[in-house]
Amino acid sequence: MRSVHGNVFFLLAQILPILLLTEVVQADTTYTIVPLLYGTEASPINNSGQVLFNGLYGFASGPTGSWLYSNGVLNPLDAQLGSVVGLNANGQFATNIRPAPFTQHAAIYSGGTMTDIGTLGGDNSTARAINDKGQIVGWSDLPGHYFPSPPEHAFLYSGGAMTDIGTLGGSRSDALGINANEQIVGWSYITGDTTSHAFLYSGGMMTDIGTLGGYESYATSINDSGQIVGSSTTSDGHRYAFLYSNGSMIDLGAFPGFLDSYARSINDNGQVVGDSGQGGGAFLYSNGHMIDLNTLVPTDSGWHIYTAASINDNGQIVGFGQYNGASYSYLMTPVTTSVPVPAAIWLFGSALAGLIGLARRNRVE
Repeated sequence: MRSVHGNVFFLLAQILPILLLTEVVQADTTYTIVPLLYGTEASPINNSGQVLFNGLYGFASGPTGSWLYSNGVLNPLDAQLGSVVGLNANGQFATNIRPAPFTQHAAIYSGGTMTDIGTLGGDNSTARAINDKGQIVGWSDLPGHYFPSPPEHAFLYSGGAMTDIGTLGGSRSDALGINANEQIVGWSYITGDTTSHAFLYSGGMMTDIGTLGGYESYATSINDSGQIVGSSTTSDGHRYAFLYSNGSMIDLGAFPGFLDSYARSINDNGQVVGDSGQGGGAFLYSNGHMIDLNTLVPTDSGWHIYTAASINDNGQIVGFGQYNGASYSYLMTPVTTSVPVPAAIWLFGSALAGLIGLARRNRVE
């Protein structure tokens, strides 16, 4: 009969050849970054990696018109598209056009055809976002002329019709994001028009999702799981990015030394991007941690990233920054490298540690 030591050595002799052929793969994620177009801020990006942006982002000498980055190529878009604000996986664009002087209407560009989607009865409307079903959200004037301006309500455009989705009791609301399940987020004045709160519109009902303890909040993006991001004031007067999930609003905080942050976009993996502090830089919030995007690119890259406007389900991020002293939109792409580690190293080590422990106990006995 074998001793305890003999049994252990016998077992190790049987499994060690297998362990030596086995590897544990450790993933290490880095990012590449490429400049897109001078003087622009890129937003949004779809899951195919197509990026949309408009010229003249505060630079009189910058490019004009709207542009699409696709498969590594910059493509100027049809001039009739106007100010493009969203694109989906089917090549449809949400845009804003001027059908008359001093008038703006939300529109959809699909299959080479522009369709003015109108208003809720007033003079103006503005598109904010589009989902893969071609549904568009934004705001529109209501009928009538009021001083200093007519009431503006959030809308949903679906099936060829624009629907007023109402407010949280105040005179104005604005829809900023929509997911594949027709859930809509944005902000609305509350009763009395004293301040605005972030809302979730789902199943025909608008719900106030509250604040981080302060007086004001607004929601900017929602993923297909119903997770919402935006920003809110806090009880001590700061304004921080939030993640609203499972009925709870989570304070994402800010970079050390800064008193504000703003969440702009969330993907279906729960990753959030936004900005922290005036000039502080852009962040990625993932797995419970806020990460400065500037730490994810090589220190000698020539970049300082100021804003992160959108993130897709592949983890690609777009926004605005300084590249070698000039202002550019950018595209960041995660690159995951696999670092193989022989499993035998740690498995054999664990077995050896156990054997040593057993020998010590036997010696004590």
